Amino acid sequence: DLREIYESLGFQYVVTYIQSGNVTFEAAHTNKTDIKTNIEEGIKAKYGFDVPVTIRTKDEFAAISQTSQLACYEAS
Repeated sequence: DLREIYESLGFQYVVTYIQSGNVTFEAAHTNKTDIKTNIEEGIKAKYGFDVPVTIRTKDEFAAISQTSQLACYEAS
């Protein structure tokens, strides 16, 4: 299970979103490159294949969400 991989890597408050591959979590460190590498290696160790991982901070996710919401209003 994807959530178990993240938890085994030391991430906290891990939540997966249906079967999309999207995961939210908290990390003790903030180096996005290290986090990305750790997750990619953890997935490869579990499943045996490479999976590209994209990391977004809480602020980046909020900005994306806000932009998406504004786009919906402008289309009306």
